[in-house]
Amino acid sequence: MSRPQKRKPKQPRRPRLSIGYILAAADEHHGRTGRWPSICCGPVGHTPDTWASIDAALRYGYRGCSGGDALPKILHRHRGRPLPRPRPRPRLTVRKVLAWADAFHRRTGQWPTQKTGRVAESPPDTWQGVDYALRLGLRGLPGGDSLPRVLIRYRHVLRANYRPRLTIEQILAWADRHHARTGRWPSFESGPVRGVRGERWPTIHQALVNGGRGLPCGYTLATLLQRYRGHLYGRARPRFTETTLLAWADAHFRRHGFQPSVNSGPIPESAGDTWRRVDGALNKGQRGLPGGDTLFRFLIRNGRLPNKVPGKRHPPRHTKLSIPQILAWADEFHRRRGRWPRLDSGPIDGVRDESWQSVDWALRDG
Repeated sequence: MSRPQKRKPKQPRRPRLSIGYILAAADEHHGRTGRWPSICCGPVGHTPDTWASIDAALRYGYRGCSGGDALPKILHRHRGRPLPRPRPRPRLTVRKVLAWADAFHRRTGQWPTQKTGRVAESPPDTWQGVDYALRLGLRGLPGGDSLPRVLIRYRHVLRANYRPRLTIEQILAWADRHHARTGRWPSFESGPVRGVRGERWPTIHQALVNGGRGLPCGYTLATLLQRYRGHLYGRARPRFTETTLLAWADAHFRRHGFQPSVNSGPIPESAGDTWRRVDGALNKGQRGLPGGDTLFRFLIRNGRLPNKVPGKRHPPRHTKLSIPQILAWADEFHRRRGRWPRLDSGPIDGVRDESWQSVDWALRDG
C-alpha cells in the first residue's frame, strides 16, 4: 500500500503594497546608505521583499499595484530623484558586424550565435543585442534581418537550426531532377535531396505540412506532386457511403452478435480497411464523407445502437446558469460556513451534478 503523499504547505500571501510603504522603505535606505534604492540593492531592510520584486509589482500590477509604473518613476515623482538617462549606443552597420564575426572566427574557429555572449571588440555589446538590432532595425540598421541570415548571406555559414525559405517552384524542380535520375517521384522517406546541401525530403515534407519556411500550410509532399505533376501514390481508395457502412455493420453483427467498434479490426467486405480507418474517415471527412462524426455516433443515429449503452457512463446534462443563481448559492455557502466559496470548495450542497469548479469553468468559458 502506497504511503499518502504529504501536501506542501501553502506559501503565505505577500501583503499588498502601497506608495507610502515603498517611500518609507526608500527613505530608510537613503538615510542608511546615502543613496536611493534601485533594483540591484537586494532585500528591503529586514523584510522578505527585495527592491527587484517591488519594481516588478509596480510594473506588472502585482500585490495591489495598478501596473505600468516603476521604482525609478516613483522616486522621481515623490522624492525628486532624476530619472536615469539611457546611454546612446553607437550606430551599427552590417560591415562592422561582419568584422566582429570574422575576428571571433579567427579566435575560436567558430561563428558567433545569439548565445555567444559579449562582443570582444565592443564589450558593452552582446551578440544577442546585435541580433535584436538586425531584426528590429535599431542603431541605424534597416531591420528585417538577423545574425544567422547575415552570416549565411555574406559568409555562407549554414547553421543546423536555420533553414532558408522554400518555394513550391523550387521543390518541384528538385522533384523533377529526382524523377529524371531515379525514375521515381520522391516521398518523405527518400532521404537527402541530391545536389542540395542540408536539405532532406522528410524536412521538406514537414515544412509543407506545418506551413514553415515560407510555404503555404496544408500540403504534403504527396498532395503537392499529385496537384502539380499528376502523380498519385499507391492506389486510390474507394469512397465510403452511409449505405455501405451500414451494410458492413449489419454483416459484422450477424457474424459476432454485436455492433462494431473502433477496435473491431479489419473489415472482411473491404480489403485493406479497418473500423478504425472508418472512424477516422467519419471524423475527418475523408473518402466522400462529410466529417465531424464518429463510428459510435453514426451507429446510434442510424438505429444500430441504443442511445445509452449499458455500463457506459454518460456525462450529465447541466442546466443553464445565471448570475443571480450563482450568487444565491454563494450566499447560502457563506451563511452556513462563514466564508465565500472558492474553486476547490467541492460540490454545491443541495444541487445535483454541480460543483464550484464547474461553475468557475462555465464563467470562464461562457
